[in-house]
Amino acid sequence: MGRNYEQWFDSDNRNDRYNYLYKRAELEKWKEKVEIIARRAESTYVIANNHFQAKAAVNTLELRHLLDGKKVRAPETLVKHYPELKEMVEIEDASGNCSLLG
Repeated sequence: MGRNYEQWFDSDNRNDRYNYLYKRAELEKWKEKVEIIARRAESTYVIANNHFQAKAAVNTLELRHLLDGKKVRAPETLVKHYPELKEMVEIEDASGNCSLLG
């Protein structure tokens, strides 16, 4: 996961290459791939590398939510920056406490 195809070869700045947030339809395709692998494996890990501005974390939370349908824990600061997460997360404040939103 995690590259901005349009900027991959045309940019001198590495951040441009990774400045990409997957859309839900793209994550649905990854979900299908992960589920296929998970059926055949004892443990399954997914690594996201679109690290610019925490987009890997956002996409990982979204994918995890898609895979199990449950709300996932997310830092309050991340949700403030990416409000689209609100419907799928439990917001964790700086002290580690969570509150359900959505």
